[in-house]
Amino acid sequence: MLLARWELPMGLQYLGLVTTRLAIVALSSMAIVQCAEAADLYCMRTYHSVDKSRLSLLFPSGREPNAQTCRDLLIKGAIENGDSAKFMQILKASHPFLDRVWLWSSGGSVEEAIKVGRLIRNNLIETEAPSDMSEKPAGRGWYFINELVPGCPERNRATPPKGAGCQCASACFLIWAAGVERYGDSLGLHRPTIASTSFASMPPDRASATYRALLADISKFLIEMEIPPRFIEFMIDVSSTDIRWLTRDEAEALEEVPSVHEWIAATCGAMSKEEKDTLIRLEVEADQLKTLSPRNRMLLDQLQKRSSEISLCAAKKVRLARDAIHEPH
Repeated sequence: MLLARWELPMGLQYLGLVTTRLAIVALSSMAIVQCAEAADLYCMRTYHSVDKSRLSLLFPSGREPNAQTCRDLLIKGAIENGDSAKFMQILKASHPFLDRVWLWSSGGSVEEAIKVGRLIRNNLIETEAPSDMSEKPAGRGWYFINELVPGCPERNRATPPKGAGCQCASACFLIWAAGVERYGDSLGLHRPTIASTSFASMPPDRASATYRALLADISKFLIEMEIPPRFIEFMIDVSSTDIRWLTRDEAEALEEVPSVHEWIAATCGAMSKEEKDTLIRLEVEADQLKTLSPRNRMLLDQLQKRSSEISLCAAKKVRLARDAIHEPH
């Protein structure tokens, strides 16, 4: 059997960018459940204390979370055979309350990543990769709250991260692409490899057909996830021994899934790019200058209120739709 893998080149892994293997950790008790022959999944946030009256508005089915129900899940390490089954197990136990999957992985099995990705999209879950935000991204990302992601450096707005950093590369990108909303920008692309002696011994024409079929499967999935064709071309253009890190602008262009965004906007409205840029500019100015003119302060307050209203409406709409899914699939 041919095993298609998509992971960081070994040279980059030896530089300290490779991640550890997976486990399930409940943040409230910090207990670790090991999964043999599988990727590790860290439950970073649970519903250990909930406002049931508020939850009843978001999840009218009447289902209620318990103290161990997972709200934010981290997938950390190489993606291996069986990881999709482990993810499904956690998803079933947490549905419909699992909101977001955080990612820190240098890649792995293409097949397993696609299976996890379909579960994420089918069940309306967000994804988040580490952030880099540097002018020359190199996969040395970070999370703002590093106590939720052990080992990944923390950064605030004023202090650069220390250490090798963390990232979502290769097959991990397939999982990230499946989010109904996608965050983070430490994202790496390159062509996959087929880890099989039988592939190496194939005649050239058959090897070419086999590899084209693999690329077609990956491309079909990314198109289904509404990733623009140019990013698929980035992947194909980069050798499996190299890596192409996305810029912040490129990653930002992928944050919204077009069909999901328009579905939400039909109910909640949406901010224009000009409004978003103005909001960011004014927030930075307020943070740096500690004061704004009366006009800009009023504008900032208006934009923040509008952004908050849209975000709350969108979160409610997605959770209501997720609650309507009887069983995860």
